[in-house]
Amino acid sequence: MKKITILLLTLFLFSCSDKRENLQSLNNVISNIQIALKSSNEDLIYRVLNEIDYVEKLFPEHQSLKEQKYKLQIKLKHYEDAIKTIDSLLEISPDDVDNRVVKGILLEIIGKNRESKIVLEETLELIENKILKMLKVDKKKRLNREINRLMILKLLYRDSPIEYQNLKDDPDFKLYPDNYKVLLILEAGSRDSLINNFR
Repeated sequence: MKKITILLLTLFLFSCSDKRENLQSLNNVISNIQIALKSSNEDLIYRVLNEIDYVEKLFPEHQSLKEQKYKLQIKLKHYEDAIKTIDSLLEISPDDVDNRVVKGILLEIIGKNRESKIVLEETLELIENKILKMLKVDKKKRLNREINRLMILKLLYRDSPIEYQNLKDDPDFKLYPDNYKVLLILEAGSRDSLINNFR
């Protein structure tokens, strides 16, 4: 009995040690990601992507890690890889509007316009359903979704000045000046400039 207790205690200690090492690896990679996102050094970005691949096996559901990974892949103009990474994110969180929009933009960049339009249309439907549910719940989230909706409409060539004006007239926008600034930037910018942010 004593030997079994010692064996179990030893296994537990090794398990705790592994978890600490895994968390330390994750923290190191997160720090390196921040450096790589600000860098134009391709060797550094490739090295950090390799680190992410290793840590991703330890934390396969870590959404932020995957989001940072596709941002680095976009920096390297590895759009197909970024789309695969986004797909793995959408398996975890299928209703994530932001990642769906990025996927739609990347599909257009690589010339898959039909697929891009399908993804953006599906996202528009998803976001409109979310907005209806948020009307009275969370004003800031609703406004963010409204801005996302207008961005999708712009990408689909369906935005209009009336849509922007209706949103600017929304009294809730006075409560969130940062959202208002984003709306003005979106309205003033072109569709191409929106897409070029990802090139």
